[in-house]
Amino acid sequence: MKKEETKKSTKKENVKTNKDTSKTKKTTQKEIKKPTNKKSNIPKKVVKKQTNKPKENKTKTNKVSKTTPKKKATKTIKNIEVENKKEELVENNEEIIELPKKKEIISIIKKVLYNKYTINYILFSIFILYFGTLFFGIKVFGFNLECLKNSFNVFKYPLVLIMFTLILSLLTYFFKVLTNNITISKIIIYVITLILLIVNDIKYTIMSSPVILSDINYLNPSSISMMSSSTSNIGSWIFITILKALILTILFILYLKLSKHFTLKKLNIKKRIISTLLSLIIIILTSILLIKCPKFITKYMYLINKNTLSAKKITEIYTDYGFYEGMLLQEYSNKLLKPDDYKNNDDLKYNETNTKKWEKANIIFLLSETFFDLENIEEIKFDKPLTPFINSLKDNKNSITLNTLVETYGGMSVLSEFEILTSSTLSIWPSGYNPFDSYFLQNSNINSPNIIKELNKNNYTTTYLAPWGRDLYHSEEVYKLFNTSRLKYQEDLTGKKKGIYYSDESLINDIYEELITPTENDYKFIMADSAENHFPYPANKFKKSDYEVSVTASNYTKEETGMLLSLAQGIYDADKTLGMLYQKICELDTPTIIVFFGDHLPYLINKKGENILFKSSYFNTENASLNELRKYTTKSVILSNYDIELDNLEYINLNYLGNYVINNMDLEISPYFKYINTLMKKVPVFNKTTYLKNNTTYSLEDNSEESKLINEYTSIMYYNFYEKTN
Repeated sequence: MKKEETKKSTKKENVKTNKDTSKTKKTTQKEIKKPTNKKSNIPKKVVKKQTNKPKENKTKTNKVSKTTPKKKATKTIKNIEVENKKEELVENNEEIIELPKKKEIISIIKKVLYNKYTINYILFSIFILYFGTLFFGIKVFGFNLECLKNSFNVFKYPLVLIMFTLILSLLTYFFKVLTNNITISKIIIYVITLILLIVNDIKYTIMSSPVILSDINYLNPSSISMMSSSTSNIGSWIFITILKALILTILFILYLKLSKHFTLKKLNIKKRIISTLLSLIIIILTSILLIKCPKFITKYMYLINKNTLSAKKITEIYTDYGFYEGMLLQEYSNKLLKPDDYKNNDDLKYNETNTKKWEKANIIFLLSETFFDLENIEEIKFDKPLTPFINSLKDNKNSITLNTLVETYGGMSVLSEFEILTSSTLSIWPSGYNPFDSYFLQNSNINSPNIIKELNKNNYTTTYLAPWGRDLYHSEEVYKLFNTSRLKYQEDLTGKKKGIYYSDESLINDIYEELITPTENDYKFIMADSAENHFPYPANKFKKSDYEVSVTASNYTKEETGMLLSLAQGIYDADKTLGMLYQKICELDTPTIIVFFGDHLPYLINKKGENILFKSSYFNTENASLNELRKYTTKSVILSNYDIELDNLEYINLNYLGNYVINNMDLEISPYFKYINTLMKKVPVFNKTTYLKNNTTYSLEDNSEESKLINEYTSIMYYNFYEKTN
């Protein structure tokens, strides 16, 4: 019995041990279950492949089956070790940080930079940059070696090229995710580019100046109307523009066909939204960099300083650096540079004396559109004097006729308005600068000096008359900042047109009405712009009966002679209506003085896009500096209905003209205007590079007294426009 009991107990114990061992086996199986399954699966796949393959390849497959599991097995063991480590870290509540390896980072960068999608965007961006610059270069140089040479300036600065490629690529991508179609995106960018280039060709033909970023401020009805009227004499030059556009379009279509293998995948709506937002953010950040860090971009990307940039003419900037790059750099240079020897205004000493020779009087500033001495050109003859009234003033002791140097050619009358009203010359500002934009866009400028404010302090009623829209050049906003009492624009005037624009005779009647209209102040100041003689000058600009002069011109075609006739008639009308205004003010009891001046010379563009004025010997002397001065010289007249004592002046800058009048009148004016009068006597004529003395031109780069005086003047301008607070 005992033996049986012991046997039973041992059996029970064995069963228990067996159970325990089975449990441990189960647990161990559970622990290694995962990796074992993975391990076992791999060879199975290989075996399957082996069974399906032909017999002749048996040896090869066997080799693969032998090696493959071993490699996979080692990887699996390593994975187990990593997982164990992770489990240990989790148990200890330690953070797991997995950093990508160096090789992985490099591979990611390669994937971004060297994939077909990135190449697609880069190639398209370079296409736009290069052909845009070539398109512009053909307009400036013609299609020649110089044009081709300058077109490669796009690639001159690698960092700049990368920056612009990035911007254009982002814009292309932005439109791509919006439309979900890369081809449509490219077409949008191309069409925008083509429109910009065509508009640039038109502007350059009319004004010899390329499109600038700030031109966007003039997308208003008045500016568009003026531009459309200016293109009424379109000739063969526009066909060259159209031809360039067609060739570029053909190249673009070819590019689209060649880039078909770069077709990008369409994105779902979620990815499109995310991509749109990301690209927009990057575009905004890049734009902020471009706007806020001009010094960084010019110094480290272009390896130039702003002084070098500002010394260049606007067209030079575009041809030296590329069309799109030129637009950016022009904006960087569009500010008066702080002089190296800048003096704070407290250190500047103004001349505190003015002459006060003349009795207080009404003052009229009359801007005469494109008024200059056309009779100076020997190749053009007229049957009668173009300016008989002004010629008659030689014996009038209360008048003086002057040659006047302005800072604009062919257009932008607003620049001449600015110069005469502020006594600031734009010769010290970079090319392409529009001060009215600065006044409109920068509130700090409202405290800079101007004659309207000075006359307001002397109890004048100040009025501005213009036969243009009030939105042209932000005119209304700027004249309000000038503190002008009354503003009258195209819609407020009731006179007649002559030719294309408001007649000079109607404007004279408007000025007189303002003079005789009672106001709370005894004296009046009127700033008025004429329009009749504005560009263009087709042979049939006026009615046949309106032509009172005739023209003969050697070396000019019939078409060109007709243009000269229209210009001459406009000058003749301006002179005649000035005589009418003078007769009217002579009937007034109130002392009144007129300052009459031309704003710029005309663009006489023939159908080939050539300026016919420059065919004459007057603008083609051996002295290049003299040619440049003549290109910017108009005619001005000061005359009054009472006795005034005039200085012996022959040639002055336009910025001196209005200042000369208020300095000689019995008025209380700021020291700044007294200083300008003193400067006029020492340096009466100068531009960006040259000053005129005793009919001889001199360079401003020398260390002359005149150069020092102009540097001091630059310091004063900088203070008035960028630092003055009250």
